[in-house]
Amino acid sequence: MANTIITSKAIKVFLADMIQSMPYVIGASKSHFSDQLTGKKNGRDYYFVLRDAGNPTDGLAVSASDDATIVEKQVKLTVKHKKSIVELDVLQAIVDLGDFKTEVADTYAVKLGTKIQSDIIDANIYKATVATFPKAGSNSWSALTKAGAHLRATRNGAKLTGYLSSDASANLTVDALNGFHFAPSTVGEKLYGENSIGKFGGVEYTEVTDLPILTVPTASAISGISAVSATSTDGVGTLYVSAPAGNTATLPAGLPLQLSNAYACNSVGSETKTKFSFILQSAVTLNGTALIPATVQSIIAEDIGARNIYISGVNAASAVSGALTCPLSAGVEYDVAQVRCNDVMNWDNVPLADLSSGKSSSTSVGGVDMKVTEHGDWDNMVNKTRWDVSYIAGIVDERLVVDAYLPRV
Repeated sequence: MANTIITSKAIKVFLADMIQSMPYVIGASKSHFSDQLTGKKNGRDYYFVLRDAGNPTDGLAVSASDDATIVEKQVKLTVKHKKSIVELDVLQAIVDLGDFKTEVADTYAVKLGTKIQSDIIDANIYKATVATFPKAGSNSWSALTKAGAHLRATRNGAKLTGYLSSDASANLTVDALNGFHFAPSTVGEKLYGENSIGKFGGVEYTEVTDLPILTVPTASAISGISAVSATSTDGVGTLYVSAPAGNTATLPAGLPLQLSNAYACNSVGSETKTKFSFILQSAVTLNGTALIPATVQSIIAEDIGARNIYISGVNAASAVSGALTCPLSAGVEYDVAQVRCNDVMNWDNVPLADLSSGKSSSTSVGGVDMKVTEHGDWDNMVNKTRWDVSYIAGIVDERLVVDAYLPRV
């Protein structure tokens, strides 16, 4: 490696370090668009289809009321791109693979992976239809227990993965003195290495950086809020809310709100016994009794296979209404954890063409593709090397995701 850092081994070392820094995405994800992405551009949108599940009816005869129309919904995902530029003066060139790992992979690769993961977390951490929290008088383990139980009931045989911050993991470890604990997991260690926490309640847990902390507003700020109607398009819902006169509080992203009669649905659109939570995807500032649009996850109330919210007598998002309550304690800080079915996070690589003016190489490790291009600066005797990852990532079915809210100690 006298004057170049582009070798197959070096790229694999770089990719391995990058992947190790993005456990939220890699390990428990699935490719849904791999046959559609050649030649696609950054910023291009793609749509994942939530399929219909039919409408079973009784008897041999088919009546006019039997619905044979297929109704599907879409979730929009967008192609993203990240790159890192490494400049190496020829007089200080990397001379072996060990130097490369220390000087380049352990810094540039880790930062690139961390940035990719952070962006994906920001866009997907609140893409869930259920929020769990400790029941009165219990510790945070009960929130994880309820999350796993709901998902197993939502889809039989599902393999589940959970994501915790280091603080949340540490707090749970303290509670382990009460008889709860993460069991060592060879599967988790194989997938996530040192990030693996262990297994609890049938869920493989791993430690992830950049998970959010939610501070619940005061009791007066979250009291008396009502939903008047809702809309939903391509996986993004809008809930129109009002509050008591004079309430101009700002509700933070991640705050869950519930209707007393709204229940989450399973993977084929049938109602469950678990309350549906409208989870704010971004902060919203109330304006007293005036109607304010609040961005939440998708709201699909029709009696179809893609339905994610069940309210008796309601068959359209526009009819969603009623008094909203926050199930969390006012003024309390919560670590937000996520539990999901393994294949609900999409990860697809977007192929990149070679640049004509440089030396290019492509390598894949662990389901992640990387394009590396090196160009020599003749005037300054510097090798400029760019490391590119183009991808499409995101949660495709929010019914298979639960956000668990764990009080901070």
